[in-house]
Amino acid sequence: MDSKKVLIHGTGFFQHKLLSAVSMDRKCIVVDTEQELLNSYKNEMSNIDILKGDLTSIPTWKKLNLPMISHIILSIQDYEMLHEVLRITRDEMKLQVPVLVILYKKTENLEELDKFNVKIINPLDINIELITGIIDKNYIRPLNIGLGEGEIVEVLIIRRSHMIHRKLKHFKSSRWKVVVAYRDSQIIFPDDDFMLEIGDRIVIVGEPKAVANIVQNLTTGMYQFPLEYGSNCAVLIDDVEKKYIDEILFFESMVKSKKLVVYGSHEDLEAKKEEVKSLCGPNGGYSLELKSFKDIVNAKDVGMIVTPVKDKFNIFDLKIRYLFRYSKVPLLLTRGVLPYEEIVVSLNGSDPDRLLETSSELATFFSIKLRYIFVTRPDELMSQVDEENLQMMNDIISNFESVTNLKLKFDVLKGNPVRESLKAIDRNVSTLLMISSNSNENISLFSAHVPYYLAAKSRVSVLVLPSEY
Repeated sequence: MDSKKVLIHGTGFFQHKLLSAVSMDRKCIVVDTEQELLNSYKNEMSNIDILKGDLTSIPTWKKLNLPMISHIILSIQDYEMLHEVLRITRDEMKLQVPVLVILYKKTENLEELDKFNVKIINPLDINIELITGIIDKNYIRPLNIGLGEGEIVEVLIIRRSHMIHRKLKHFKSSRWKVVVAYRDSQIIFPDDDFMLEIGDRIVIVGEPKAVANIVQNLTTGMYQFPLEYGSNCAVLIDDVEKKYIDEILFFESMVKSKKLVVYGSHEDLEAKKEEVKSLCGPNGGYSLELKSFKDIVNAKDVGMIVTPVKDKFNIFDLKIRYLFRYSKVPLLLTRGVLPYEEIVVSLNGSDPDRLLETSSELATFFSIKLRYIFVTRPDELMSQVDEENLQMMNDIISNFESVTNLKLKFDVLKGNPVRESLKAIDRNVSTLLMISSNSNENISLFSAHVPYYLAAKSRVSVLVLPSEY
């Protein structure tokens, strides 16, 4: 039995090149009204059959062995004719094989062709995007793999970025990952300890918007917080007073989020209609999608969650504990303090490397000073594990300084990590406290969850970075 064939319509220049390539591996049948060109194709290529005819005519279709057709490629530029051919293909001939339509210019009403389940391709657009991507952007977005929406990108690293010389484990995200790297003509399947270098060509896979933001960072060297997580700043409406609104607007204006969206129940939003309106502004919006505050962790395209908190919230606060535990994006607990004069970073958490990266980025955004603190046991109580942890922290700081050419202010304190960290925050200075939280650690009276207790007992706003370890 003969193998199935690809049906190709047309005898133009592009169709000739396409047929030459496809017929090398697959049997093809070419349909056109130009007998002379069909004959020249037949003489040139041995793996093809020819048929003179018009695909808008049902008698032409009846000359074809329909069960032996695997794919159809159409190059009809007239919309009415194209629509009729597709109608005959699907409705009259009942063919459900893949159909590719080659179009060279934009045509109105293309959405009407969706009902025929076809793939529309503009060769000019593909080539233009490929060329400009290589020349101007140094990245390639495959169009014939996956969804073709930018979830797979190959990028050449040509500029200095805060991601360079850092291990991939410091950028772990559920939204994107580096799956392949090419260095010195070698293919590398990177593990968590792999470090990106200028000149590397890497393949990134993930959610299209997250991938686009990472590519922007790697090709321009520009900071992008919180776009590596998502585009929107999501505000949980609960207790919105003016001081909270002012800080939220201030923070959102200084970082790279694309849009501020207020979430809450219908009753909350209606009761605080004016506050919500002032908070949203011209580049914001609100959503009634949430049935519970827990739903915010799964909201679409969220790069950061913001919620107001009291000066000292109860450690059993259900909402804060849930967000602390399950949020996969940064969480800003705002206490209505602005503008910031200093960022204090507690390294008594699960992910000091990510804290170093993000805090230095934010200090650049806000143009303020930056200070790191780490609390260990008093000398008389120091164990070997404590000494190793302290040495590891010194090594992390030293390594970051050498990579970034920055000199960091790093204080090692002795005593209770919560108490000493709170003492280190100057109450006369408007401070943003940064901590990291491990979702695998329980929050209870019987577990020493230092970041959570710091957030609960602090009087300043707190930015919590999620850790996925």
